[in-house]
Amino acid sequence: QLDNELRSYFSKHMNNASTDPKQRLLSVFDAAGYWFSEDNFFGCTFINAIGEYAESNENIRQVCEEYKRLGRELIKELCEQAGAPQPQKLADELSLILEGAIVTAQVSPQLDAAGIAKRVATTLNRRWLIIKGKKAIAGISPIRVSANDNAQSTLGPRQPTK
Repeated sequence: QLDNELRSYFSKHMNNASTDPKQRLLSVFDAAGYWFSEDNFFGCTFINAIGEYAESNENIRQVCEEYKRLGRELIKELCEQAGAPQPQKLADELSLILEGAIVTAQVSPQLDAAGIAKRVATTLNRRWLIIKGKKAIAGISPIRVSANDNAQSTLGPRQPTK
């Protein structure tokens, strides 16, 4: 049930963000930022579970792996909708960034993990997709993301709870 709730939470935020597939893809990180700012955010239940029970319970490992696979599949679908030439590769990269943001938000709550992740994701998307009329090709020199590229988080850093 928790996995359905989290997927529903992310889908709701993405669907409300934009009808543009490229913007919906980046809105994953906005949804993460809202999640990270909630008072009851203690990290990803599935990451926490695999850390606690990695060796002792194969069933828990399978549930966690399936949840993460479904998350990557959702991101892959968004990559396909956005026109990524290699949607699986981009989805793998964006999923890794999202996972890192989740752990960072849990361990270092003063950092704007979602905003930082969104800026990195924007750079990746520019390499894989056509954004703002510029064609980007994977493997070409890094692209700088400036403040007026709309990749900034609107949430700001998460305030530590007391």
